[in-house]
Amino acid sequence: MSGTSVVRLVDSITELGAQDAGCIAISGSHGGASSARYAIAARPLLSVFNDAGVGKDAAGIEALKLLQAEGLAACTVAHDAARIGYAESSLREGIVSHANALALALGIQPGVPLREQPVVRQTRAASASRQVAVVVGALGVIGRYIVDHLQQVGPRRRRRDRSARTGARHQAPDRVQHGRHPPSGEVGFFGSSFGSRRVADLD
Repeated sequence: MSGTSVVRLVDSITELGAQDAGCIAISGSHGGASSARYAIAARPLLSVFNDAGVGKDAAGIEALKLLQAEGLAACTVAHDAARIGYAESSLREGIVSHANALALALGIQPGVPLREQPVVRQTRAASASRQVAVVVGALGVIGRYIVDHLQQVGPRRRRRDRSARTGARHQAPDRVQHGRHPPSGEVGFFGSSFGSRRVADLD
């Protein structure tokens, strides 16, 4: 099993793979024997199926017995509460109808909506918290980059501004203040040569 459980929604239990070991696998598949082998191969912490109306000889929930024998928890949601083949419906609308002993040990309670089962609710909350932590961590790296960049740029900009102000004070400030402008071609208040144009021509 993986060290961290997540909720995995799969419309078909056949979508599970080895990477899903330890997850809570909520599927839209029926809980028959043919579904069991895919869950056994992937080894989720909990497998959720649709009971498909249970059917003759309880064939619609046979996977629960088979998974129990493999040491895996499994339960089904009622066919008249959730749509068969739609994992999202199982999560949002499903009501647990049957559970094997290992699922009961996890706290799964028949008659209670799947989304309200403690193990499902807690796992979803933990997954959401991990996702937020990843985002915050990523923003932290970006934030540190921005701060480092500003710390480098800030002093250079301040030195450039001080130089510009110092240069302006040395460019005959009395003439600028009284409306008299530098001769043609002379460096004026804005620190560049305007040729035959005067600073006043920029107004």
